[in-house]
This record gives sequence, C-alpha cells and structure tokens, in this order.
Amino acid sequence: MNEEILVLVDDGHGEMTPGKRTPAFTDGSVVREHQFNQPVATKLVALLKHSGFSAHNITQGTADVTLPTRVKIANALAAIHLRKYPNGKVIFISVHYNAMSDKWSAPSGVETYHCYGSVEGKRLAGDVHSEILKGTVQSNRGVKEAGYYVIKYTSMPAILVELGFMSNLREASLMLDQDFQYECASEICEGVKKYFNITDATPKPLPVLTPSKELGYSKLRHLHNNYLTDVHIYKSNKPPEFVLGTPRKYEPIQSIASKYKGVKAIVNANLFPFSATEQAKSPLGYGLIITDNGQGKKIADYYQNSSPNFVDLIPWKNGSVTIETVQSHAVDNKRLAGIQGNAFFGASGCYALKIDGKDSKLYWDKVTHANSYTDRTMVGVDADGNWHMIIAECNSNSKGLRAIDQVNLCNDLKLTDVVNFDGGGSSAMMINGKFVTKNTGRSIPAAFICK
Repeated sequence: MNEEILVLVDDGHGEMTPGKRTPAFTDGSVVREHQFNQPVATKLVALLKHSGFSAHNITQGTADVTLPTRVKIANALAAIHLRKYPNGKVIFISVHYNAMSDKWSAPSGVETYHCYGSVEGKRLAGDVHSEILKGTVQSNRGVKEAGYYVIKYTSMPAILVELGFMSNLREASLMLDQDFQYECASEICEGVKKYFNITDATPKPLPVLTPSKELGYSKLRHLHNNYLTDVHIYKSNKPPEFVLGTPRKYEPIQSIASKYKGVKAIVNANLFPFSATEQAKSPLGYGLIITDNGQGKKIADYYQNSSPNFVDLIPWKNGSVTIETVQSHAVDNKRLAGIQGNAFFGASGCYALKIDGKDSKLYWDKVTHANSYTDRTMVGVDADGNWHMIIAECNSNSKGLRAIDQVNLCNDLKLTDVVNFDGGGSSAMMINGKFVTKNTGRSIPAAFICK
C-alpha cells in the first residue's frame, strides 16, 4: 500500500557504547540506553510494515556500529530503494534516550531534532513530535535543530528523537517498560503517517508484548516483523526437572507426564537417536542426557555423551548456569560425572539464543530450520533466577518464530541463558494435565517438568 515509502530506523547506540546508561538504581543495577532503543526500533519497524510502509532497522542486533557506518548503510539502502521506486520517498529516524549527567537529576521530557536548515527534516520532526506528545507521559522540550552526524550526513529527511532522560529517575524507570516502549514506537509511526498525509484506513497497531511478572502459566501474543505468534510460558523460581519417560523409548508427552506425581507443567525436550541403526543414520552422536528422572537421586538414572552437533544446557546446584559445547564425539566420563554430582541436569538442545546475557547464534548454522517460521521450544533463566519453559506456536492463527525472532522474545522476557530444544512438530505444553497448545506434539524421549 505504502511500499514506495521507505522508513530507515536507527537504534542510536550499541550495547557497549561507553557511558550510555543510567546512574545506578538503589539495587545497584543500571539500564543501558540500547536496552530501550533497540526494542523501540524493532517495534517501530514492525508497526510501519503493518501499516504498509517499507521499513528497515539499519542496526539489527546489539553490536556497536560507528556513526559513519550507520550513515553509509542508510544512504546505500535509500539508493537501492529509489532505483526500485523512482518516485519513491525515504526518511530516516534515529531513536535515543537523553541524559543530562551521570547522576540523577531533574531535567526530563521529549525533544526531536532535525538538521540545520532542513525544511523537510523540520516538517518531519514537527509531525512526529506532535504525535509523540499525544501518547507518552513526557513533557514537551520542543523541536530543535542540531548537527548530529546521522541526521547531517544522511541523504534523506532525517530526525533524531530523544524520548526521555535516563538521568531522571522517573523516566529511567520507564525504559524497560514494554508498554511505554510500544507507545513510543506507535506514536512515531503515527507521526510518519501524518508527514506523508496518509489518512486512509490503515491497520490498527498490533498489540504489544506484555509478559506476565507472576510465576506460573501465562500466554502472550508476540509481535515480530508483521506477524503475531502465540507464546506459552511457564515461569518457576527453581529449575525444571529434566526427565525421561521410559528410557530408550519415544512416548506422547502426556504419557511421560503420567509417570510423575504433582506435574504442574510439562514441555517436550530434545530428540536424539537411540538404536545402533539410528546411530548409523546419524553418526554425529547423542545429545547430553543427565537426569535423576524426577526422583531426586544423587546418581542419574541415564546419561549419555554429548555431541559436537548440540549445545548443552547445565544448571549447576551453586546457582550458576552454563551453555556448553564439546569438540569430540568421544565420551568424557570425568565431565559426565562432574555434571551428575554438581548439576540439576544436563540436556542438549539445537542451538543457543542467549549466553551470559548476550545474544548468541551458537550452532544456528547446524540447524536448517533456524531461519524458518515454525513451532519452538525454549528453556532458559532470567537475571533473577526465574526459569522459563516456553512454547511458540505455529498454526493457522500463529506464525511461529525464526531463531532471530526467538532472540528478540528472549530479550523482551529479560532472559540471560536460553537454549532452543526443538523447532517443529514435537513442541507442546501441558498445564495441570491439559494441553494449552493446539499442537499436542509427536512422541518424544524426554521432557521438562515443573511440579
């Protein structure tokens, strides 16, 4: 509908840009500007696409990208777009959060910048700024001129929005609030429509991701690109138990659940070959299986070597979590004994999504469906030590997730260590003995349970 209009979105700063963070809160934590900018930019691109625009986030991911590189990418994308659409239009929006000092201070509010002397930049800034003021709780600091690099050297009308002050305690507290992030993205999108005088009936903004803060089961609709996916989450303040049904046998998930008492939630775990025939077909070997089978025994009922084909999720009894790989198919009995004696479980999954709080692409290249929209099973932990068992559905009403969408979901949920355990027909969740997913899953050899 509006595909001849390209909106280039810049998320301001990378994860490790020096100094771009709040002062310390009372608990000692800080919030980096990127933790606000990046999800707002992601939501903005999705909303723009939903409204029919062409849109692109020029700085996807968490890496630092230099200002000249950002400008070079933006100008190159603009040139490509205008070759495709000779009568097309391109604009540039850089998302930021302001600061007055490295200490808590009083200045607050939202301000929008355009480059000195840019007539179209000034008009774009005015239209976007006026819409932001309609939706957010921020005070008005006005539309201003500046010579910031990304709005000075880009080849299209460009603006830079400062959506609050991270040196203001109240506004800093909004940075990780996903409703506030969504409101900012939604109003910027409305400002773009105003600038291009688009008044036709475009789709309403999609709902924002609002994860539950409570323990137990919750469901949400995850927004990514132009799609929505049903996501089921079971949240616990202790690690789930990794269990087999009958060792060396594939069973329906409800059959595995029936073997244990007090199961509140269960999701499928990994798939791996058992028999000699299966091993011959899949010479890369087994995935790690170390479990007390829900009985709390000191020695695992069953364990097997890991494989260079998988990543291993290991929650240690001292509270730490590691996601490991091995380089050899040879059995390392010392490693296995160490996991048996010191960890809650050891389980192999397809690939990593988050390791030590950082986005990870570990072993994405070994899984052909990593770039496909499909069902997903994820298990991981957040910074507060709360564990999440997650199923993302793929059905007629739910798109499913690619690996990159999974990472964005993990970031929204503030997870620090996460492994993908499946990407297809096995993915299913039961709560208190009833399926909450439409898919009941195919037979599996192992599962995660919470009691």
